[in-house]
Amino acid sequence: MAPKTWFTKAQTQPGTVIQLEKHTWVIKEKLNEINQQLDEEDIPIANGPGYACARFLVEKELPTTATPPIQAFMRTYLQVPIGGTEADPPATRARQATMEFYPRELEGLQRCTTSGVTPVLWDQKWERQGEEGVVPGGFILRIVWEIVPGMRLGDVYGSTVFWTLDEKKREVIRGNLNRRGGYQPAIASGKSLVWNSDTGTLYFVGFFDCIKARGDEQRWSPKWWVAWNLAKSPNPLWPGWDGSMEGWIW
Repeated sequence: MAPKTWFTKAQTQPGTVIQLEKHTWVIKEKLNEINQQLDEEDIPIANGPGYACARFLVEKELPTTATPPIQAFMRTYLQVPIGGTEADPPATRARQATMEFYPRELEGLQRCTTSGVTPVLWDQKWERQGEEGVVPGGFILRIVWEIVPGMRLGDVYGSTVFWTLDEKKREVIRGNLNRRGGYQPAIASGKSLVWNSDTGTLYFVGFFDCIKARGDEQRWSPKWWVAWNLAKSPNPLWPGWDGSMEGWIW
């Protein structure tokens, strides 16, 4: 049976100092943990090894307290043992170790980091677990990205905050939706949109479950306003939408 958490206190508690490739970061708070452990029967169809990941609020360690703090999000990916092998000897679990793991979140952030409409990837580091790790020799990956400024436009159920704004603001936001960067959340919603009214920037966030856009998904179409719940259509748009926007609510 999987434990309630795969991470030790030394890996997660506030005040823990983490040295990555570029900077030193201090954990302020653990925000969540996701368990993606695999059982033996999952392995043939899985895209990679089982893992757990935790997201943290972190702060960049600076040389002087007079400097305003710089906060960011950090996610730690940790290889975990195949279900049913948790109690096996370390040497047995070590045979599962791999460094062949590349999460879509890292891929998307790297691809879009200079786009100006996604969080900037600030730091990362690959390491191997020690002999006391849950999979000795298995991967540990940490990535740190920018907390973009602005107002999140909704939640997983839709762009609820967006629809509380006045019509003129909604029109401006819709005009920014076509600046997508080739990756998008698996489920489009206002939860993955942050609007910065000061700069007029619409940010795309939430890369953990992102997918790579292909074909028609990369070409701009008004149907994306409906897909992101920034417009409402009285009729379904897929498949065979004829391009009509009659009856749409703006």
